[in-house]
Amino acid sequence: MGAPDVLAVQVRSGLVEATHHGAAMALGPRGEVIFSVGDVERPLFYRSAIKPFQATIVLESGVELTDEEVAVAASSHVAEPVHMEIVHSMLARVGLDSSFLRCPPGPALVESSRLRLQDAKPDPVHHMCSGKHAAMLMACVERGWPVETYLDPDHPGQLAILDLVEEVTGERAGPPGIDGCGYPTLRGSVQGMARAFARLMFDDRFTRVRVAMTRFPALASGTGRSEVAIAGAIDGVCKTGAAGLLGVGAPGRFGLAVRSFDGSDMAAAVAAAEICFRLGVVAVPERLDNLRHRPLMGGGAVAGQWKALP
Repeated sequence: MGAPDVLAVQVRSGLVEATHHGAAMALGPRGEVIFSVGDVERPLFYRSAIKPFQATIVLESGVELTDEEVAVAASSHVAEPVHMEIVHSMLARVGLDSSFLRCPPGPALVESSRLRLQDAKPDPVHHMCSGKHAAMLMACVERGWPVETYLDPDHPGQLAILDLVEEVTGERAGPPGIDGCGYPTLRGSVQGMARAFARLMFDDRFTRVRVAMTRFPALASGTGRSEVAIAGAIDGVCKTGAAGLLGVGAPGRFGLAVRSFDGSDMAAAVAAAEICFRLGVVAVPERLDNLRHRPLMGGGAVAGQWKALP
């Protein structure tokens, strides 16, 4: 296995102020390596990056969802009103409410939503993962699975997710850990995640999720987020995990996984944007300029910038 490589640096006033090591891999439709840097076999938890596959299990349970609902089911959302409305609607359709959600009652992912909700009663719907939890509850009702124990690793829904993730990554994904929202989180690597996102882009089994996330990137994330910018620039899919993990799918081209080993989400996004540019899937390069050349501020003026894959 190779040594970690530099994904991105922060350069302030001509000095490299911070260096972010990590790994990235892009795989084509036949599993061929299109791009690779760093230790792509280093163990990690997939966290929220596998939500597209968790949403697939819900769809395969027989639950009928709109594309907007699929996007929210696969989301790490920022608790904008539209996100919360969709989650409430999903639950209500199967006779449930937010009291059945076992994710924590927030706080919302971004400051603007936290400020907007500061006087609201704490509600699990505010949590970034509430769409995933609501979707699994819908699957429980559809299949007659217990709703009280849907977070248990031995729950039928969780076992189905484990089987699918091991299939698409080609790696053993257990034993599960515990995600920030309480959901079982599975183990793998950048290489495994690149395989999974290649399957997401090229396997007809995942068409519904792929189309929904491509059509509604802001529902799968939030207005102004870096993953929305990347998804829009490549007309594809971009899904954040946690601790510096990012999955990208470019239609007809590749699945990409990026991991910043220090957990920097921005370093992963900057590197992913640069890789997409170098691999020729960004039709309008200016759409990613704010990521590829992200400025560092000082005293209200630009004092430097991020640089990817220097």
